[in-house]
Amino acid sequence: MASYSNPKSIALITTGLFFLYVLLSQNHFPDKIVEDLIVPEQGDARQCRSRVEFQSYRRKSTDPSAESYSPSPALIVPEQGDARQCRSRVEFQSYRRKSTDPSAESYSPSPALIHRLRRYEQIHARCSRLIQDDPNGDHGDCQFVVWIAPFGSQGLGNKMLAIASTFLYALLTNRVLLIARDSSAENMDRLFCEPFPKSSWLLPRPLEIRLSTVNDSSRIGHAPDLKITPQHCHDFASSIKFPDVAYSYLSVDYTPDDRKFFCKEQQKLLQSQVTWLFLRSNVYFAPGLFLVESFRSDLAKLFPQQQAIFHHLSRYLFHPIDPVWDRTARFYDSYLARADRVVGIQMRVPPHLQGVRQNLAAEVFQCAVETKILPNISKNNVERIKLRSSISSQQQQIAAVVTSLDEHHFDVLREIYLNSSTADGSIVRVEQPSHEGQQHTGFLDHDEKALAEIYLLGLSDVLITSPGSTFGYIGQGLAGLRPWLMWAGPGSGRDICSKARTMDPCFFSFGESNCDCGEAVKLDNVERCQDWPIAPGVQLKTT
Repeated sequence: MASYSNPKSIALITTGLFFLYVLLSQNHFPDKIVEDLIVPEQGDARQCRSRVEFQSYRRKSTDPSAESYSPSPALIVPEQGDARQCRSRVEFQSYRRKSTDPSAESYSPSPALIHRLRRYEQIHARCSRLIQDDPNGDHGDCQFVVWIAPFGSQGLGNKMLAIASTFLYALLTNRVLLIARDSSAENMDRLFCEPFPKSSWLLPRPLEIRLSTVNDSSRIGHAPDLKITPQHCHDFASSIKFPDVAYSYLSVDYTPDDRKFFCKEQQKLLQSQVTWLFLRSNVYFAPGLFLVESFRSDLAKLFPQQQAIFHHLSRYLFHPIDPVWDRTARFYDSYLARADRVVGIQMRVPPHLQGVRQNLAAEVFQCAVETKILPNISKNNVERIKLRSSISSQQQQIAAVVTSLDEHHFDVLREIYLNSSTADGSIVRVEQPSHEGQQHTGFLDHDEKALAEIYLLGLSDVLITSPGSTFGYIGQGLAGLRPWLMWAGPGSGRDICSKARTMDPCFFSFGESNCDCGEAVKLDNVERCQDWPIAPGVQLKTT
């Protein structure tokens, strides 16, 4: 046996350490790191703290019915090169708690998804470099899908849902996702870290002139050059030629002709002939991709648990830049970190119930008590004093974080627990990060507050959300939780709240495609949206 005091042994150890250093400096990483959905960054070449810190902030859930949808501990690929500051890439992961429920099912990303993401990152880096170096040159086999923000003022939640859906389409078709920086999306680079290593997801400035081609003259299902007639159905290659640039409109008010985007014929021609696909959307259209026959087997491999599609995509794509993450982390550390349980409450009265629901906070309180999310209040002071003296220092600490534009809802819920003690002696603190009164999407400070509050919902142990809220959808996706849903409509005969059947968001205004060549595909893996029964909409079933 070699002695460690022997000079030769020391020399061998030193040499081994030197070669280990060289190996690591050449960006060779252990297999476990490259096999994770998102892995922590190495060194400080590129900062995005929320990527790692979010995981540590998510603590162990005390909700006995909680499922675990958490991916593997490390989530983001190591990045080198340009110094982009985004600490959330690291810190977001480290803030997340883990469920203690022994029956909880784990929704880790599939090996197929991890492999596809690694391949996509290589394609994105190569193709984005080509268009940066020569915007108008030959881009080889690269194809692009450019997400365009919807018309008018749309909430941040709508945009995130649409971008995640567009990215899923990019994964399925080997296209490169780019974000068009028009007036409705100008804050994207001031809210989120760049998600892909060594490259940007923003449409280069010289290529923004291509946005002028985005109109009905290149709209799928409407433009003459982008229509398929019955005589084309059996010989695509020789009988029809799509242009190099096409436009798809998949917003909530889209038409049956727009829905032809989900037909196999259109997709076959888009993939073989169209280099630049511009896609305008404000909805979560991921369930619609199951209508495309060639996508279904791929989707099944990438997402064996289909209800976790948005969960994985949101955790991979969206990481707040450091100023937004600092706002989130400061609030969490100040008001939530020492609690035994964090309850996220998102309160919004949808338009069709304005004036019908007079006391939302009281109904949320009733829901929370009936489901044992929050304790009831004590109405007997003598019993309360006895209970308090017996609990002493072991009282459970519960923090309820309210996200709402309306301060009134927060005030009512806070006063309930300020004016009465709890029946079980636990301590409940009700907090609200902001109360803007009205939505001001597009104003940077407003959007920063909205994103910070979405992430606070994502750091909760249990959620209560309002029906049809894209804000709530993002929070439950990041948290990996099925929320407790408030009422879906008056006089429905339902309980005041119920556990969501799936955590995947609703695809509003869903309609089956009227395809030109054969019957439309019938989906058996979707159900009508549980929280939005007033309009057509589907969501993926829990599998």
